[in-house]
This record gives sequence, structure tokens and C-alpha cells, in this order.
Amino acid sequence: MSQNMLGRNNSFTVFVGSLETITVIIQDNAGNAIDLTSTSTYNSVKLNVWTPDGTLIINAAGSYGTRNLGQVQYTFASGDTVSTNAGNWEGIFICYDNSSPTPKITQYSDIFNITIKQVGSG
Repeated sequence: MSQNMLGRNNSFTVFVGSLETITVIIQDNAGNAIDLTSTSTYNSVKLNVWTPDGTLIINAAGSYGTRNLGQVQYTFASGDTVSTNAGNWEGIFICYDNSSPTPKITQYSDIFNITIKQVGSG
């Protein structure tokens, strides 16, 4: 069951069936974009979207946009925006380094609101 989440600086609305791309700028505490050009420090990025009870509904590889401007992004796949995922959720982008065998978290975005909305619903 979805619910209205806390107000966040970023929020996105994606419609069921949409394959659009969302982009977030990862910032430091002062609000400045973090330079993500080091591919050893910022090797991969994931998007996590979860329900109020913590159940992950999206846990997928994202990509880097303009790295020196702190951009991370995700293009929704058809399985992400199915009607069973419709609701008001929260999400985060998480950056990982190139450590082997287990990459370490090196940075993350602020948490954002994401609404997956049925076409024609309020």
C-alpha cells in the first residue's frame, strides 16, 4: 500500500507503462554538485525504490549523466512501471567504486519521492 511520503527536494511522477529517464544531481552538504569523474571511485550506480514497509520494488543499475556535474540517471524498464508498482514511494541513487570482489558505497543521492501513477488516476 502506498502513502504520502515526506516532502523531499526532488520528486518525480512516472506513469504506468512509461520508459522515461529521471536524472538527479548528487550534492555535498553545501548543495554543490559532486564531481563524479573518477571511474575508480564512481564506477557503477544503482537506483533503489521502496515501499513504506521497506520492500524494494526497483533495484536496478543506473548510469552516469554528465559526471563532472554530479548527474546520475535511470531509464525505467517496462517491468518497473507496471500497474502493480503504482503508488507513492521513495528512492535513492547509490554510487559504488570498482573494489573487487565487493564494490563499496562511495556516494549516494538525497532520498526523493517517486510516484508511479496509473494513467487517468487523480
